Amino acid sequence: MVNWNMNILVLNYEFPPIGGGASPVSYDISRFLVQRGHRIAVVTMGYRGLSVHAIVEGMEIYRVPCFRQKSNVCHPWEQFSYIVSSILFLKRYLKNHSIDIVHAHFIIPTGVVAWYLRKKYGLSYVLTAHGSDVIGHNNKRFGVLYKILKNPWCSIVRKAQAVVSPSKHLIKLMQKSEPNGNYVFIPNGIETSLYCPMPKKNRILVMCRLQETKNVQTILQAAAKTNLQGWQIDIVGDGPYKSTLEQLVVKLRLKDFVVFHGWIENKSKEQLRLLGEASVFVSASKVENCPVSVLEALCAGCKVVVSDIPGHRELLQSYGNYFMPDDTEMCAKQLQEAMMSQDEITEVKGRWDWKVSVERYEEILMENIRS
Repeated sequence: MVNWNMNILVLNYEFPPIGGGASPVSYDISRFLVQRGHRIAVVTMGYRGLSVHAIVEGMEIYRVPCFRQKSNVCHPWEQFSYIVSSILFLKRYLKNHSIDIVHAHFIIPTGVVAWYLRKKYGLSYVLTAHGSDVIGHNNKRFGVLYKILKNPWCSIVRKAQAVVSPSKHLIKLMQKSEPNGNYVFIPNGIETSLYCPMPKKNRILVMCRLQETKNVQTILQAAAKTNLQGWQIDIVGDGPYKSTLEQLVVKLRLKDFVVFHGWIENKSKEQLRLLGEASVFVSASKVENCPVSVLEALCAGCKVVVSDIPGHRELLQSYGNYFMPDDTEMCAKQLQEAMMSQDEITEVKGRWDWKVSVERYEEILMENIRS
């Protein structure tokens, strides 16, 4: 552990209990930095019923007023409200608080705030990219927007002291748009002690944000070609594609086999139980960066069936059973084999513990204070 404590301002428009996969990632990095002796102030989006100011696990959390309608989805105009609101808040906050360095999650929109703080107050910033904020990442929601914002995107990347990516594939994408960024690879981790196998049941777990690119529709189409007698498919998550998937379940005559659980809080007893009891975990996502839910499933002893994309290959290597994202026949084959397999998952937890990754984050932040 370093012998000097940093005052770190963490910016993320998504922070638990709102947001997708990057939300708990930013939470874990921040709280583990607190455990290592650093002071963390988080500025994030306000949302209905959440405290404007709270101290959680040593992190001081400020929720600024924003236009946000749903906990699991944030539209560009809602993100813009975060940029404006957080800048106004920080103008007041910085009059009475000292900050050593800024850690901003997402290049867009959050990096805009970090870029402003550098220009206005001379504060250095480190970015963490998460996927949807990267030009060329095939995110349909932001495709047109990022074409418009390419020049400011590149400026935000160039001005960062470091741009951390949990995926080497993502670094290659960023280099295509901005070759002059200082890119650093630090993989995501998980709190491995939380995820333990329980007595396994005939359960297939799907756990993701329900949007089209997560490709749950391919999983359902593959399941319709599989003998599901005695098995249940648990779908955990919420999102704009949920009603389409519910209709597809009816169309494919899978109502007796599929349960939609909705959004379940990360690390809750219910989530840990579903992971622990599941025999098989499936992800057919077309685009991933460093999917933490796959790591959680593997550590919980699930057999993992995943789409053959760089984000999964880089993370899992030989631990995954792969199929092309739209290949329902191969997905069904891999799914059936995983359901029938008696093999036990070997010990993998040490590979992905947050401790290693957070130590590297600490080094990067220390190296780049006001440099």
